[in-house]
Amino acid sequence: MTQMIWYVILTEIMWFGNRNGLLTNQISSDIKSGSIAYGLNKPYNYLYYTIAKHFGDVTIKLFLYLFVGILMGLLFAGKLSSFQFQYLPFIAITFILGLFVNALIRIIISISSFWIEDAKPIHWMYDKLILVIGTLFPVEMFPIWLQPVIKCSPIFVITYGPAKLIIDFSMEMFLQVVFAQIVYIVIAVTILTLLYQRGVKRLNVNGG
Repeated sequence: MTQMIWYVILTEIMWFGNRNGLLTNQISSDIKSGSIAYGLNKPYNYLYYTIAKHFGDVTIKLFLYLFVGILMGLLFAGKLSSFQFQYLPFIAITFILGLFVNALIRIIISISSFWIEDAKPIHWMYDKLILVIGTLFPVEMFPIWLQPVIKCSPIFVITYGPAKLIIDFSMEMFLQVVFAQIVYIVIAVTILTLLYQRGVKRLNVNGG
């Protein structure tokens, strides 16, 4: 029960602390309004700037969520006896990489606004999927046949993997999570680059 409470609290911190309207609303709004053209003309890369601003915004939120979450965990579950501070650097690596994977997926969804009318429904589906699978309910609670599928999805590297390492650390699990995160980052960067290049070519701004 103690591990379950801590798991839910930690995954809630990871998920809700990392949500930011910049990636879900601002990019789509810039594309639809045509104001992305102004960002493209500035002496910096629009995507790099967006990612940097996103992490600047969520850093403060994450610290606040972490502070409140730890207090709640200690109050409702007590000390997590399995946690060892010497593993903290390894856990931090997976946590940061998980945030980066999530940010890339968010931007990919928003960049799709070059082709679709509204990307919000896709963001909503993405939110609900990860909120239910891997956040509120650990992977182990799902049918055996479904667990390998879930572990091959972004859920494994964004919330479940880092939280699982905090609850029950093992070097084998750490290497699996980091490897999966790197694979997802490479795939996401490739997809994002292709979509961005094709999307910018479709940009047609009149006036202003």
